[in-house]
Amino acid sequence: MTKSRFNALVFCLPLPDPRLSPNSRGHWAVKAKAVKAARTAAKIEAIRVLDGNEPPRWQRAIFKLIFFFPDNREKDPDNCAASCKAYIDGLADARIVGNDKNLWPERPVIFYRSKMPRVEIEIEPIC
Repeated sequence: MTKSRFNALVFCLPLPDPRLSPNSRGHWAVKAKAVKAARTAAKIEAIRVLDGNEPPRWQRAIFKLIFFFPDNREKDPDNCAASCKAYIDGLADARIVGNDKNLWPERPVIFYRSKMPRVEIEIEPIC
């Protein structure tokens, strides 16, 4: 998406593949392909948002996941967040943060009945 207020960066990605859910019981190789695709998509989105600028490589940061689902079915926020692990790893690959172990999550926000299903990831450095 675009840069947000203060030093936060906002990344807009498709809703995670259902195979990335912690409740998915598919074959490991199928899940591995989905993880690789999601990780690559996040890295490409980070490069697009940075628009040729050097990645910030923040030492510590917080991130918020904002989900926009097309239907009205209740979702488990913890499972939604866990499904985005490959996205977070892809943003770390793009050097948004120095190491993803210093990337702290906030509670996910979920909206229903959206005309544009997606997940937005907002990352902000911690001073």
